[in-house]
Amino acid sequence: MASKVDVLIPTWKNEYWLKRCLRAFAEAKMPELGKVIVVDNGGDFYESNHFTAGLTTMVVAPGKNLGWTGGLAEGLKHSDAEFVMFMNDDAEFERMPDRLTKMLEHFSDPLVAAVGPATGTAMGRQAVEGPDIEPTKVLVGFCILIRRDTLEAVGGVLLDWDLGDDIDLCIRITKYGYRMIIDRRVFVYHHAFKTGVKVYGQPKKPGGWNSIEMVSSTTQRLILKHGADAVLEALGEEARPAGVRTMTIEA
Repeated sequence: MASKVDVLIPTWKNEYWLKRCLRAFAEAKMPELGKVIVVDNGGDFYESNHFTAGLTTMVVAPGKNLGWTGGLAEGLKHSDAEFVMFMNDDAEFERMPDRLTKMLEHFSDPLVAAVGPATGTAMGRQAVEGPDIEPTKVLVGFCILIRRDTLEAVGGVLLDWDLGDDIDLCIRITKYGYRMIIDRRVFVYHHAFKTGVKVYGQPKKPGGWNSIEMVSSTTQRLILKHGADAVLEALGEEARPAGVRTMTIEA
């Protein structure tokens, strides 16, 4: 029988935060957790030395940096689970075994495609107070639990969207008539920007991670693909230049 939830973690030279991420999964002892699939874009991790005992882990070494979406696509090749979780390597689950249980409850509705947790650092409503359960038009890609067959139905992981791919995916989910949920009963510590800053530079640098230039370019690309109405529906005030904070996910 296929595992219930496989976790996909692309990583690039981020040993300290990845080890914290994995340790949190191991210590939570989540019964629905299947494989934790680490796509090692940097080629510098070894399972015997770096991965926490008690987890079923698979380390995939592609031999080159596939980026975020390339890493997800590679990880999907090694998963046969009904649900997959996209997870940044600098994010940590609360160490409580019922967290996946709570997120999976929402999928009793066949129109629910994806569920995301609350956090302290993210765009939109996942980082603000609100009801325990809230429908949403956008989930940030630091941690998204998604039904595998729905992911495939809306077009899967698109390799040309390393920046803004989470927003693009959410707009596609909405266009196909599916729904998304924020579950604030579940909290994930998102330390944020650990890889993005290394690759692109600080936000104050022109073209740096979450700089005005990067956000504007990504917003324009989303509008060209989906139209302004769809982007505004997903992001609301976050789509406007004065309101945008973080709309990309860590590569």
